[in-house]
Amino acid sequence: MNIRISNIKLYNLLSTLILWYHFHNELLLFKLYHHQFTFDKSREVIHAFIKREIESFQDLLDPYFVWLGDYSNQYIRGKEAFLETIKLESSLPPLDISQEEYAVLTHEKKTWITYGRFTVNAHGKDRELYSSKIHFTFVWKEDKDGLFLLHANACHVIDAQQQLEEAMQARVFDQIPTDTFMREAIQKIQIKDINGNVHFLFPEEIIYFRSDDKLTTCFNKYGSFVARTTLREQEHPHFVRIHSKYLVNISFIKEIYRYKAILLDDTVLPIGKERYKDIQNIIGIHK
Repeated sequence: MNIRISNIKLYNLLSTLILWYHFHNELLLFKLYHHQFTFDKSREVIHAFIKREIESFQDLLDPYFVWLGDYSNQYIRGKEAFLETIKLESSLPPLDISQEEYAVLTHEKKTWITYGRFTVNAHGKDRELYSSKIHFTFVWKEDKDGLFLLHANACHVIDAQQQLEEAMQARVFDQIPTDTFMREAIQKIQIKDINGNVHFLFPEEIIYFRSDDKLTTCFNKYGSFVARTTLREQEHPHFVRIHSKYLVNISFIKEIYRYKAILLDDTVLPIGKERYKDIQNIIGIHK
């Protein structure tokens, strides 16, 4: 009788240990494949392709990878079939990437869906700088060896104000001013907005930050977004604190007078009285 009771206890103990083991493994996987990890994977695969690092890029693809693009021939099923179509990519010069934004749409146990947008920059034969805006959606699949890209859908973006006849030409590159192009060597600033989107911006793309209690609005060349961050966390050599509520990119300040800063787009921001002299000196050095 005692032996039977002992066996029951041992069985219950083993069952509990097995359940705990599976729960612990699930918890480890959840910690591994969190949002930031998936952002990083999405950014890694984009940068590998744009930089022509094809070996690193192909290691991130699932064997059943499916690619959908702008054109009729960009409907490709299978990793090997896709790699066959990009053989020439490795021989081309690397491109530069800017204005990056990544977000997680949803995820299940073994599937993550991310989306976002970025801009690719390149010099033409005439040395003019050209850019292409791209929107994308990725589907990531988890297996025993890691997280792999199962599906990618990417499209080139044409601004709404362009003429219809220009849009029909499906131009890949739109000319942009050369002063908006920044080399990849400059470290980008990573900011997560209140909607969960992660923005990667060069310092020169940020105009100013405005603080409002625990929220901060980032005004940049492409619009604005709100993030749960502080001005102190965003301090940078390119920026100057002109007020308790404002952190401004020095290169966007056109002039200052009477405790006000006038930006290049004629936006007027307040300057704290106790900061005015210091701001004068800083502006004088950088002008």
